[in-house]
Amino acid sequence: MPTLPFIKPALIATALASPSALAGGSSERVLLIINPSSAESMYLGHYYQFARKIPAHNVLYLDPAATNYASFAGANGNIDALLGTLTNRSISKTIDYIVLASPESFFVNAPGLVSDGCWPVARFSQTSVFASAFIRSNILAGNLSSQESNRFFGVSPTSFSSTTSYLSGAPSASSAARRYFIVASLGYTGPRGNTVGEITSMIDAAVAADGTRPAGKFYFINTTDPIRNVRSPQFSAAVSSLPAGRAEIINGIIPDFRNDCLGVLTGWPDPPIDGGAFTILPGAFCDHLTSYAATFDEPAQTKMSSWIRRGAAATCGTVEEPCNYLGKFPTANLHVLSFSGMSLGEAWFRSMQFFPFQILFTGDPLTRAHATIPSVSATLPSTPVTLPFSFTPTASTTLSGAAIQSIELYIDGVLQSAKAPGAPFTINTAAIPEGHHEVRLLAYDNTAVRTVGSWVGSFTSAAYNRPVTLDLPTTTGTMTTPFTATISTSGTGTVREVRLIHNGRVLAASTSSPATLTVFGRNIGPGKTSVQAEVLYTDGIRSRSEPILVDIAFTAGTISGQPPIAHSYTKRIQRGTTTVVELPATFDDALANTTFTILGNPEFATMSTGTKGYRVVTSLPNACGPDTILFRVNTPSGQSNTATITLIHDSGPACPADFDDSGGLTANDFQAFLNAYAAASLRCDMNGDCNLNAADFQGFLNAYARGCP
Repeated sequence: MPTLPFIKPALIATALASPSALAGGSSERVLLIINPSSAESMYLGHYYQFARKIPAHNVLYLDPAATNYASFAGANGNIDALLGTLTNRSISKTIDYIVLASPESFFVNAPGLVSDGCWPVARFSQTSVFASAFIRSNILAGNLSSQESNRFFGVSPTSFSSTTSYLSGAPSASSAARRYFIVASLGYTGPRGNTVGEITSMIDAAVAADGTRPAGKFYFINTTDPIRNVRSPQFSAAVSSLPAGRAEIINGIIPDFRNDCLGVLTGWPDPPIDGGAFTILPGAFCDHLTSYAATFDEPAQTKMSSWIRRGAAATCGTVEEPCNYLGKFPTANLHVLSFSGMSLGEAWFRSMQFFPFQILFTGDPLTRAHATIPSVSATLPSTPVTLPFSFTPTASTTLSGAAIQSIELYIDGVLQSAKAPGAPFTINTAAIPEGHHEVRLLAYDNTAVRTVGSWVGSFTSAAYNRPVTLDLPTTTGTMTTPFTATISTSGTGTVREVRLIHNGRVLAASTSSPATLTVFGRNIGPGKTSVQAEVLYTDGIRSRSEPILVDIAFTAGTISGQPPIAHSYTKRIQRGTTTVVELPATFDDALANTTFTILGNPEFATMSTGTKGYRVVTSLPNACGPDTILFRVNTPSGQSNTATITLIHDSGPACPADFDDSGGLTANDFQAFLNAYAAASLRCDMNGDCNLNAADFQGFLNAYARGCP
């Protein structure tokens, strides 16, 4: 590791408690990205989703890897896919963390984009490329240094928000302020990485550690390596910031004969982590400062995967030679921040003085072993409801001196409103799809960390008398097991489309009702996960069934030899935005042997290329009406039919009549609609015929009458 002059980080930052900073380690504020072309990625992703109870709405099936940063950050690349998905799903204001189930990749090529006077920067880590979503234009300009400051860096405990721009660790409106995501990889399973079993064990231990406030010590280790021990001047301040007896500075390489490790910070090229006589407690962050801890294609030096193997909940390392800039590695204050109750993701990112271009963060970023987690609950109707209803949650915290500050309501993964404790919430059943709905309540305390507790419940909406039933006799199997679903409807309305959905994507679809749809375990993906039926009606109403949990083993039996079946369906996209369009098909051949081919491109959108089971699609700013994508699938067992995806370009708001974007409906929306109509805005095309006429006024009135959720 080349040596640099000693750089003392600015360890003093302004304490802050921003009302918009609401991360706090909640699964509702995570986007989980899973590679649909990898059974291993799907297994790990589904495992993490089930363990952390991540909403189905917060899962995106997208290959996180890319040839290089230019393609990753370019048109119809992964950043476009990420940001567009958040917009189209109405979760752009609530996603703070991104977790990657990306076991096959750990870096993206990025030569010549970032300057460094010590060693050329040629790689960005797989996590940093997603974290850079809001600064990609700065990076692509090619004039940033590897010492680009992380504007969230600071000493004082605080929560994090991706919607907040930071400067010197505090919210700021300055043009120099920056926004970020906190991004983690669940693990790398290639050479010198971790096994699938080691990663799932890490997940289990991290989840179980939350709120346990374990006894033990943080160990700051003074080594004899002058190059890698450059963080030692920070040790005393960190120890003095922790309660007496909770931290210790020791000499050595690893914390030998210590069986109470809450966290470890050391610096050595090849510490004997795997064979060391010590015990890491659940929820710990451990790292060793060296050049190649996350350079898995370089055999030299101990890899950070050893910390995960020994029981750490998270770790970090560099994906190429970084030189020993202090700002490229977490400060000792990370453990102080973690002990304050911040999630490991928040604590790690706040301890990074520089933006972590070359640093791979691995593990569970939501881990909060030292937090005092609030409790929250509510009683919802147990029978189907036809009219708006209200309920008042109860919430509390046992943290001395703290109180509950606010409670948020999420329906099907989307934030609806926030209220003060004791205030009632009202749900308008006429403004949401018919059928099953998941309700989540998040209670935040009033500390700087904004520690959050959550509750999950459900109710059934029956405002339109259109119940949907999903019958799935088989709920367990392997990746080659067929799962046949029968979807039936009753009540009023004319059915336009019936589909089997999974984590926000369509698996199979039909225009018949009732419909019998078959998919294989391969198409759902291995692991414990839920599927659901959804029915679209000609009058625009949607209805959903109760979800059903399936458990698919990460194994495969005999391949059936059946040719694939491609499925036609309808996909809505907000005009002028980007989304990921799935190419659904039924097959049981291995994913690696499957090719998806586009036979017809959309007229009013641009689209990524490739052979995987999705495309990244960007709607043109003035796109309107139906558009089509034609595709087919090839496997070793044969070629599919040609299927058609009908793209509907629309305005996309969750509440169509909210024309002043206030989050509710008032008289101001009438004037806002008239102003938009006078300006010939296609947002006023309420009936979707791509023309502005009198029918749109009635459409607006109908939408206004339905209200907001």
